[in-house]
Amino acid sequence: MNNSTIDNQVDKEEEDRKETPVNINRYHDRDGASMAKLELGLWYVENKIKIVESIYFLFFLLGLFSWFYFFYEYGLYAIKGISANKMIVREALANNLPDYSYYNEQKAQNLQLYPAKTILGTANKRDVIAQISNPNTKYWARFNYYFLNNNDKIGENKGFILPGETKQLLALGRDIPSSLGGLRLTIEDIEWGRINPHKYGEWNKFKEDHLNFRFSNIVFAPSDNSSLTEKIPLNTLSFHLENNTSFNYWNVPLVISLYNYSDLVSVTTYEVNDFEAGDNLDVSFTLPGNFRKITNIEIVPNLDISRMDLYKEFKAPAGIFR
Repeated sequence: MNNSTIDNQVDKEEEDRKETPVNINRYHDRDGASMAKLELGLWYVENKIKIVESIYFLFFLLGLFSWFYFFYEYGLYAIKGISANKMIVREALANNLPDYSYYNEQKAQNLQLYPAKTILGTANKRDVIAQISNPNTKYWARFNYYFLNNNDKIGENKGFILPGETKQLLALGRDIPSSLGGLRLTIEDIEWGRINPHKYGEWNKFKEDHLNFRFSNIVFAPSDNSSLTEKIPLNTLSFHLENNTSFNYWNVPLVISLYNYSDLVSVTTYEVNDFEAGDNLDVSFTLPGNFRKITNIEIVPNLDISRMDLYKEFKAPAGIFR
C-alpha cells in the first residue's frame, strides 16, 4: 500500500469522527466529578467577584440602616426623652411618689371583733357567741381563738374567716354561770393569706362557685307539735340540701341559727359527710330545749374554701364523667 492510499484512509477516518457528535454528558470522571459539579464550579469562578461585591453591598445596606435607626432614636430622645426624664426627677424630688400611708393601706387590716354574749343552750348549759368581721377583700385569715372570762379560757378552738366575711365564733354547751363579767373574745396566732388571682381568679366568682349550696323546705316543729314525750321538750328541724357546686367535699359543716325576729334564740352545728357534686339530701334532727317562737332560720356553710384538703378526688368508672 502506497503512502497516498494510507493518507486517504486516515483522512476518511477523521471525517467519520467529525460527523459523529460527541455526547459530553456521557463523560464520567473516575474521581466522581460530574458535569453538573463542573458547570457549578465554572459558574462560581466566572461570578466570584460579583458574589463578593453583592455581599459587601448587603453589609453596606445593613450598616446604613443601623446608623439611620441610631440617629432616629437619639434624635427622638433628645427631643422628648430628656424633658420627660427631667419631669420624672422633678416629681420624685417633689415627693409625689406613694408615701408610707399608701403602702400601709395595702397591708391586711385588723379583724373587727364584737362583744361576746351567751344564750341558754340544752341541759342548762350555755352557748357563747361572738361576731367577727374581716374588712379585707384580698386577705383571708386563720387563727386560734377562745373566750376569756376572769382569766378563764372558754372554748379554745381554731377558726378562719374569708375575705370580706362576717361570721360567728362559737363555744357551745359550756357549763358556765349565766352572768359573766368581762366576757370577751380573744384572737391569737393570726396567719394571713393573700388572694392569688392566678390561683383563685376573681374571688367573688370563686367563692360563689364553691359555696353554691341550696337550702329549701326548712321546717321547725316545736316540741308541742311533735309526737314525742312531753317530759322532754324535743323540737325537730328539717330541711332539704343540694350541692350545686362542681366539687366533692369530705364534709360540709353547717352553722344553724334560730331567731325570734331579731333576737338570736339558739345556735347549733351540723355536719354533712361525703357530700359530692350534684347530691341531694334530706336532713332532719332534734333540738332539745323550750324555745320561744321561731320566726327565722339561717343556715350557713362553714367551709374554708382556700384549703385544698376539703375536696375529694373525682373517681368514676371508665367512660363515666361526673
